Amino acid sequence: MVEASQQRARDRPSVSAGHRDGRTRSPVVLRHPDALPASLPAPRPRDRPARVVIVELAGEHGYLPLAAGYMTAYALDDLAVAADATFAVVLEHCQEPPATVVAKVLAGGAPDILAVSCQGWSMPCVDVVMETVRAAHPETWIVIGGAHVSHQVTAALADRPAVDVLVNGEGEVTFHELVRRYLASVTDRPALGEVDGISYRGPDGIRTNPDRPRLKDLDQIPSPYLNGILDPYIDGAGTVMFETNRGCPYRCSFCYWGQAVGQRLHRFSRQRLVEEMEHLARRGADSWYICDANFGIGKHDSDLVDLIVDLRARYGFPRTVHCNWAKNSNERIVDLCARLHRGGVHSTYTLAMQSATPEALEIAHRSNMKINRIDELASLCRAEGVVPRGELIWGLPGENLERFYASYDELAVHTDALSVYPLYILPNTEYHERREELGIETRAVELDTDYLYCVAHLDMPFDDFLVGLRFIVANNVLKVGSTFARAFPRVVKAVAGVPFHRSIGDFAMWVAASSHPMARRFRRYVSDPLTLHRQSLTEMWVAITRDRNGVVDLFTAYVEETVCARLDREAAALVREAVRYDGLTFPIMDDERTERDLAVDGTYRSAAIFDHDILGFLRGDGGGAPRRTRVTYALTHRAGLWRYPISNWYFGLASFQAGLESVAVDDHVTLAAP
Repeated sequence: MVEASQQRARDRPSVSAGHRDGRTRSPVVLRHPDALPASLPAPRPRDRPARVVIVELAGEHGYLPLAAGYMTAYALDDLAVAADATFAVVLEHCQEPPATVVAKVLAGGAPDILAVSCQGWSMPCVDVVMETVRAAHPETWIVIGGAHVSHQVTAALADRPAVDVLVNGEGEVTFHELVRRYLASVTDRPALGEVDGISYRGPDGIRTNPDRPRLKDLDQIPSPYLNGILDPYIDGAGTVMFETNRGCPYRCSFCYWGQAVGQRLHRFSRQRLVEEMEHLARRGADSWYICDANFGIGKHDSDLVDLIVDLRARYGFPRTVHCNWAKNSNERIVDLCARLHRGGVHSTYTLAMQSATPEALEIAHRSNMKINRIDELASLCRAEGVVPRGELIWGLPGENLERFYASYDELAVHTDALSVYPLYILPNTEYHERREELGIETRAVELDTDYLYCVAHLDMPFDDFLVGLRFIVANNVLKVGSTFARAFPRVVKAVAGVPFHRSIGDFAMWVAASSHPMARRFRRYVSDPLTLHRQSLTEMWVAITRDRNGVVDLFTAYVEETVCARLDREAAALVREAVRYDGLTFPIMDDERTERDLAVDGTYRSAAIFDHDILGFLRGDGGGAPRRTRVTYALTHRAGLWRYPISNWYFGLASFQAGLESVAVDDHVTLAAP
């Protein structure tokens, strides 16, 4: 069951549709007759409606998952299913105790069908859930699907005895047919030989049927928001998700997207999207995730951006839009992102370069993408006032540690927000299929997911992999989790020639040995990066909420002891000013009382005097090192960080950095861009 989107409203039964006493049985009617075999049997008379429970666990706190809503909406679009089955969705975070999820699954009694949407982050929990339900209720029919298990017959079915059926590929049509056949069967194990798109346990062992063609008319999938399935969850969600299309024209070696949903794009109708987006904005959904593979790839996506801006103006929502921007449409994508920003909608434009090493890009099938034209993209972003976020993968075949550092330095020139991720070897990807050829060694190291890390390959020994993970910890703390390291790495490079990867990466070893009271918070992530590197990001956010000034002092001490101590007096003074600049512009962690008493029009205002024009240097005025001159900066911090959901900090923390309203240089006042 590939996670997908939302669709337009029709007249449909509710989620809890089922038998009512004295009600006449509905006729067998398919709202989408072309999707299923004409000979599909009608449901048989039952003494009670079948109970179907669909479980989907989000990978991020505050995210409202979609696949369960899609499966339910599509199945209930068949009046025969709506008359003879009740559906319940169980939506939790993947790190909830399995007992909590089991309790919700069994809250209405033992399910006749338990369906589970599987992603790598959810497998540790859902494995326990499925095994527990199977042990307590052997008659329950357990069906699984999702990107992590699709077409993985051995790992998903043979090695998981609790599972009866594996759905391969898109799940809406296949799951609907499975439910119909269950309702028609005189046993609890219907015959499945004619059901396309599944692997299953038959009387003679595990069998795999032919793949099912993709669903081309996506409007056949009812909207799980508009028909009431997911609508009750909107108010409690930090981020709601929907799609405008399905498909990905690329076949990146590390990604399953193109193989999972196909390379040809199938789109939802504009009318459907207008209705959904209007509904979400009216309901006050603050943060949206457009989970297309390449939003902006089509010219009509420009109309959707205009609609989002219009909704923001009319309803005040959404305030944040996340998306995976198209990889080969630089001018259009930067323009779309700029239009969102001008309309008051926060969005991030990600330079998803992944590597600057030609050999690595060639193996990954990304060598000809426009996203790799960093100079061109940076120029476009500057012209439109868009601040890009960079993205790299550590551990790509074809790249060693030295070349990875070079990739980091190249991308860091153009962005101060730069995320680095280790390489997962995902099921169904080319890297997975070429493991022996590329010398890829994998290891399951995350205790809370089912993902495999690439821990070594022909160009990367395991020891170097660990060095790279410690670098990721340092980068998580200084740049991703805190947005601190903006001015000082650039100034250090200008005055001392220290490359970006050194000014950032040296933090890992420093914090491991430092006596600074805040350093102990991060020491364990450096000593055990293999299992804890991801948690360093959350630790940074928690540290900001509890001791923002202590965090700034930690960073100041790091630069003082590792950089300034090695420079001459004048250069050290300049670097200290850069660190002070980063500290003053760092987001303010306030509280309700502080915001009420001190904020003016939602902002905190202050001024600071510097002996060097740091802002001019960052804007590229004059080049070289920052110019020595007396400068007064007027700072404006956005208030309300205490209210901002921590689940959105990854995308939104940068918007709380101080803006510079005006600059007085040698007593001459000029306007400056925030």
